[in-house]
Amino acid sequence: MLDNHLNHFNTVAIFGEWNTQNLGDKAIGANASQFFLDLGYQVKLFNFGSFSYQGHVKSENDIEKYFLKEESPPPVSLSKQYKVSFLKKILPAFFFTFFKNCIRFFRHLKSMKKLANQMRDCKFIVVGGGALLENVSFHFTISMLSLLTLKRWTKKDFYCLGCSSSSKYDWFSGYITKKFLESAKLVAVRDENTAQMLFENFGRQFPIFGDFALDLNHIYYRKQENLKINHKNEVRVAINLMRYIGEYKEKQEMYERHLCEMIEHLLYDQRVEKKFVVSLFTTGDDGDYELVKKIGQRYGLQTFNPKSLGMLNEIYEKHDVVVASRLHATILAFSAGSIVIGIGLQGKKRGFFKNIGLESYCVDFWRNETVNDMLCLFYNLDILASQYEQIQLETLFKQKNNIIKILQTHQS
Repeated sequence: MLDNHLNHFNTVAIFGEWNTQNLGDKAIGANASQFFLDLGYQVKLFNFGSFSYQGHVKSENDIEKYFLKEESPPPVSLSKQYKVSFLKKILPAFFFTFFKNCIRFFRHLKSMKKLANQMRDCKFIVVGGGALLENVSFHFTISMLSLLTLKRWTKKDFYCLGCSSSSKYDWFSGYITKKFLESAKLVAVRDENTAQMLFENFGRQFPIFGDFALDLNHIYYRKQENLKINHKNEVRVAINLMRYIGEYKEKQEMYERHLCEMIEHLLYDQRVEKKFVVSLFTTGDDGDYELVKKIGQRYGLQTFNPKSLGMLNEIYEKHDVVVASRLHATILAFSAGSIVIGIGLQGKKRGFFKNIGLESYCVDFWRNETVNDMLCLFYNLDILASQYEQIQLETLFKQKNNIIKILQTHQS
């Protein structure tokens, strides 16, 4: 057993981009912590954003129990706002981003001097998932550079488990990512797409780990009759919405148009025998909720903005089908026993659906056939329901066994 083999380890430090508003991050942190607790470790959870220790983890599967409440940041003075605005005007975008992240890195160095002392009792470091290997305006690159510095100071081994990437690398981010991968004692990635991208860029093959957001201990299965959609005259549909930002911002209009077309068909198409009751929700991001409110008001729909994993699971329990725009809305709904259909920019989501053998249930919104593809899935829900229950059970246990096998192999 892995816990017997590693019983000389007593504490593990788990790092992540823990955004306490984002329920996907909360689920990764909660389940990564719970996994190592079940193996007999003590766990310390750290945040890349502040490099602050986030509290000792208990066994409850709710990350609010783990995070200390953060103090509100001090208000930014007008003089500081002016300086930032002035720098944006005089510096090209690339150099401004690089300069901003250099400041962020030096702030990290200051925090890590204190952090190194807190980690004396930690035997190794785990990076527990998320888009750490992604190249997004140097943000994650600086986090990797900070981890490399921490490793050099503390002499601790680190494991990168369940992280992903779907972007190209420039020379700087590529160099740091390569050094990071070489320095890690073990790298096991989230999905096949990430493994392929890293192989193409760095010539190395990495095992597929899965995603810690899949709940490995608390599986929220519905009663079997709830999955028999064909016996229901009324089908409850929860649609997860998101805002696209950065390089994908121009896709937002097309995304909203296709969503609205789909909602109108579900609500008003008289040719459909079943009645669809539609609700809208977020995975905890207030920016996303502005879009939820806008579309909800247009069609008179019920809206939700859950602030905890428990609240999110209540939404899943009350609905028969989930249409998910965000990756972790997809994964959390899947592990909650929901029938899930993916929509949007499908890089990461398609990787997840491909891993579980349901790639056709993930729809790209830029295709002209998007709405028709979605409606075909809705009109064949009885077929989806018959497939989902067994696949959910197999996937959850397959991932848990896969995680243990990867760690056992590397530690032996």
